Amino acid sequence: MSEYKVYSRDLWDYLGDMPYMPSRVDRDKLLNSDDPNRVQIWGFFFQVNPDDVGMPQKQEISSIERNILSEIAKYTETQKDIKDLIKRLKRTLFWKRVKSFLYGIACVALSIVAFQFFSRNNVGDYSPLVCSSPFWVGALILWLAIAFVGWDEKTEIRELNSRSSILSETHERSIKAQVDRKNFLKLSIKELKNQIPKPPPGAKVREWLFEHFDVVLDDSKIQTGLLDKDLLPIEGNNPIQILGPGELQNPKRFPPTFKKINASDDVNFDIKKHLTARRAFEGTGGAIHVLYGIYYIECILIAKDMLATYGLFYDFITGKSHGTEITEQYYDDVVAIVINEEFRWIKRNKKDSAEKDIYIEDAPTFTMSLSSGESRRVTFVSEKYFMKIKDEIDVAEEDVSRIFLVQTSTANTYNAIRALRSQLRLHKKTDEIEE
Repeated sequence: MSEYKVYSRDLWDYLGDMPYMPSRVDRDKLLNSDDPNRVQIWGFFFQVNPDDVGMPQKQEISSIERNILSEIAKYTETQKDIKDLIKRLKRTLFWKRVKSFLYGIACVALSIVAFQFFSRNNVGDYSPLVCSSPFWVGALILWLAIAFVGWDEKTEIRELNSRSSILSETHERSIKAQVDRKNFLKLSIKELKNQIPKPPPGAKVREWLFEHFDVVLDDSKIQTGLLDKDLLPIEGNNPIQILGPGELQNPKRFPPTFKKINASDDVNFDIKKHLTARRAFEGTGGAIHVLYGIYYIECILIAKDMLATYGLFYDFITGKSHGTEITEQYYDDVVAIVINEEFRWIKRNKKDSAEKDIYIEDAPTFTMSLSSGESRRVTFVSEKYFMKIKDEIDVAEEDVSRIFLVQTSTANTYNAIRALRSQLRLHKKTDEIEE
């Protein structure tokens, strides 16, 4: 582990480790946007979970911890083997010394026996002491040899002690280096977490949203060529604006960029993230507001002899419009204006393996059918829908009824239908409009 991997110190380089986040490219584009609020809106919908920061570093920390435990176990086992071998060598050395000592005792005993023998029998011309002296010399040599016996064992014991000492120093350096690396990585993760921006308050983001809705209304007038002077004064607003979450719309109406996802296509990947982005917050008065990354907006512009529609998927995060459709028709071409119930599958990005598709039954849908066979549809929210996604927006089941869109979405759509039918009745017979 002498060479360590160098990690980026920029939090946004790690978005690829967080499946719920778009790519860094997606955010960087907004940094260069003319609207400084865009990055904040992005940060409101896509909030980094501190627990997910520094995943590569955490993996290395886990690897270091496993390696430390493995090294300690290996070191402990090796030192135990060395100590056991030293014990065996010392035991061998001990018995060699005991053997030399006992041989010396035997020589002393022989010396005494020889001395007594020669003293009694007066053998030869030499004194008994001289005759027994070889045995005394042998005993002395054997006892002196105790200090030198087991030379090989002593050498090996010294080598083993030296090896143990070197091993201990190497082990301590290695463990210290790994602990230092682990502490460095933990500090790096802490620095990355400190880069997590504080998201803007939900009330402010909602304020920005409605400002952008006004921009879409103005665009609808410009794109259809029906300016304020051309629009009739009616009960309610003109243009009439009906909207719903982009993810709830009929997938057949999705622009191609919403439908196809290639593993290497960051653009499509990011748009899908925007399509499923939603976040709830509690506003004043106890109401719960749910904001979406992409809305479908249908603007109906009522003029004297005709009406026009301006429909689009509006990406609130980037401020861009997708799949814009503009139609104009005379009042006689409007066959029916109704709210019916449709079903929806909310598809998840394939990269989000943890998220399952959501099946929504009885999704309320505004439909304006035309004589040409075309129809304009906008699916809006209902309490059933929010019961399906309550966990994803962190809203308790008993609080679903407090969601502002549940309280106002259907009412606003019916108000728009009444205003539209009222104007249609002025141009065609009542029984020609489906109630």
